Amino acid sequence: MILVSSGIDLIRLCKSLAPLESGAELDQEGCLLDRHPPAITGIGGIPAIISESAIILGEGDTIALWYLPGALARPMPSHIMAGLGPLHDPFQRSITNKGWRISSNYFRNGGISSGCLEFSPARHLWGHETWKHQPMVENICLPSALLSGALSTMHPSLYQAGLQAMEGLNAWSAEQDGIMVEALAHWSTVYTNFSVIANQCTPLHHDPHSQPDWYDLLATVGEYDNCFLDIPTLGTQLRDSVTQDVGDRCCLAYYMQDNVHNWLCISRPDWMIVDNVWHALLMEEL
Repeated sequence: MILVSSGIDLIRLCKSLAPLESGAELDQEGCLLDRHPPAITGIGGIPAIISESAIILGEGDTIALWYLPGALARPMPSHIMAGLGPLHDPFQRSITNKGWRISSNYFRNGGISSGCLEFSPARHLWGHETWKHQPMVENICLPSALLSGALSTMHPSLYQAGLQAMEGLNAWSAEQDGIMVEALAHWSTVYTNFSVIANQCTPLHHDPHSQPDWYDLLATVGEYDNCFLDIPTLGTQLRDSVTQDVGDRCCLAYYMQDNVHNWLCISRPDWMIVDNVWHALLMEEL
């Protein structure tokens, strides 16, 4: 594990973003980089490439990102890919071209089905019908739990907030919604939402519904090679992400919705710093 300093004041950077900033406007992103240039530099205009486990830091030892290649043991990726078969029809219906996330321009044809499906047991907060149990959620119960457990070290206060959110949703549904109780029975992550994204190459973007001091969690599985997750804000690329034209692959994207936490009156966690990680690891050993 290496520590890499980006030299960026993450708090000031996040305050400069507009609400619901998409991150897809390249000219606007260029201006943002001019105001907050990263200290990580590549060669000849090519961003620095990180291919080993790393923690990328901002000023004051705030942790911007964890990169843990190969974190899932070998059987897990195969198990996840095997669970995609029953999603063929829902995947096909998901590509409606209403926004880039479900635009046919970014999905590959051939191989397993391509598409993007979102799962959340708290859909009622957006005025939708209560989300019902789906076999895919049960099929990836174990990897979801393992990935969620990693968050307890990477951001303990966010993990605790997520745990409180799940407890709150369970308590609410026990009194209000039996279908949601069934859905939550196999929900093994502290994240309020996750998406299953198959055979997609995404443009640059931000997650406008999360919070800047929280962590989304991305797990990529399947067949890919010589491909990267490009993060120009930090001046780097992470090796082994989703590519456009090699094999079948899938990304599990876990994230939290602040309005769910707000509805449940859960205090918002703050930025994670290196000392807090060491403290969390020490407490685990005691």
